[in-house]
Amino acid sequence: MDDGMQEVYRAAESASRVALASPVYFGSLTGGLLDIMSRFQRYFKEGRNGVLPRVGPQKSGAVILTAGGSGGCGAENAERQARIFMKLLNVAEPVFITSYQTDTVSAIEDREAVGKAAELREKWLAEILR
Repeated sequence: MDDGMQEVYRAAESASRVALASPVYFGSLTGGLLDIMSRFQRYFKEGRNGVLPRVGPQKSGAVILTAGGSGGCGAENAERQARIFMKLLNVAEPVFITSYQTDTVSAIEDREAVGKAAELREKWLAEILR
């Protein structure tokens, strides 16, 4: 299929950093993001003997998740989904930035999450400017 995903594949193969961001709905990443992740199925056929193939060179990565409710509303499943996709994209250990109480505190007011995001921004900017 020749559509806009060809550009996404090329970007994923050549990227040095990947950021994945999603609200958590019903314990899962958003349907739209899962649709995009499913389009990377083409890379799974390259895997052999149960070994997950990798897309492009080793990358730095971050996963940013938000959810309302107590305990992130089953966000463990969304984290697992994100880890699988990041592994496919050749991100060994993504940084997780989470704000799981957005029903009571907006993500922008979550000091821990905002602080982690600022630290990551500074780190990535320093790497880019080297």
